[in-house]
Amino acid sequence: MEATFRIDDPYAFLTKDLLTKEYVENKLTDKQIAQKYNIKSKVTIWRRRKFLGVKNAYQSKSNKNASVNRVFNITKEVAARYLLDGLTYQQMAERLGCSRMVLYRRVKELGLIKNQRQTMPKLKWHEEIDDLQTRFLLGCLLGDGNITPRGMFQCSHSYKQLRYIKYKKGVLKTLIAPSFDLIFNSIKNHQNGKTYYAYYLRTMNNKNLKKIYDIYYIDKVKIFPCKYLMQSSFDAYSLAIWYMDDGCRNSNISTLCTFGFGYSGNLDILKFLKAKFELEGILVADERSIRSHDKKHSISFKGEMATKFFQLVAPHILPSLQYKLPEKYRTEK
Repeated sequence: MEATFRIDDPYAFLTKDLLTKEYVENKLTDKQIAQKYNIKSKVTIWRRRKFLGVKNAYQSKSNKNASVNRVFNITKEVAARYLLDGLTYQQMAERLGCSRMVLYRRVKELGLIKNQRQTMPKLKWHEEIDDLQTRFLLGCLLGDGNITPRGMFQCSHSYKQLRYIKYKKGVLKTLIAPSFDLIFNSIKNHQNGKTYYAYYLRTMNNKNLKKIYDIYYIDKVKIFPCKYLMQSSFDAYSLAIWYMDDGCRNSNISTLCTFGFGYSGNLDILKFLKAKFELEGILVADERSIRSHDKKHSISFKGEMATKFFQLVAPHILPSLQYKLPEKYRTEK
């Protein structure tokens, strides 16, 4: 494993002991260390030092200038109140008459932003994906989850669903950087112009996630990979994750919001659910939607099929999301 890791990480020889000796004891600069070891950029040395905890020996010139030339100020109490009121860094900066980045740096100086330890990019590249994670991803990627071309899983949820995204973080913890905390930020919806506040979760790049990306995406557009899912370990738990992500309920009718898969994709979903669970859904077109004609379809379950659907997913629905179940299917967990 170590030999394989070194292929992906050509700077693994830059250990804490070596950098401490060169930077602290021999008093070499990052640039001098980079030149000594034939490394193209001094930034590589600086990042390694930061990750390994070899602190800067001197205050940088830019930091000195920032302290001397600062044209605005904000107290810790005022900054904390702004954050509690839900103001974004941009909104805070506009109130104070400075740039967002300058404001961010000042809030960080005040100790109100956690300084996350930088993580080496390939730290989780070879990590295996276990059975629970596999079944989770099979469902989540049909809902709110996404994978980047380089193999990083990511998703976001409203601040009201903090418990749910914490659950996701727990499931994927072996793929997440040790220093990572959920990121709280604002997201602007370009369709209605409204700003929403959400938590953002991401893993590190992983070769197995990259393989899954190649299955779920064609030309960077997510598809419903019917043939692959037919042969996969997709089960009731996977279905429940999909429903918690992108499902809703109207009385005793359950719906999977499958607009993004288009008309043909929805036909594949109907075929898949029938084959896997003997579930017969109904294709519903939302003619009031502003989406394109091909993106107007979702899948609903009524009567006996709704009963069967709720029986399948109910054991796996988290307490904070049991409002998506009729009363008789809710349980104390």
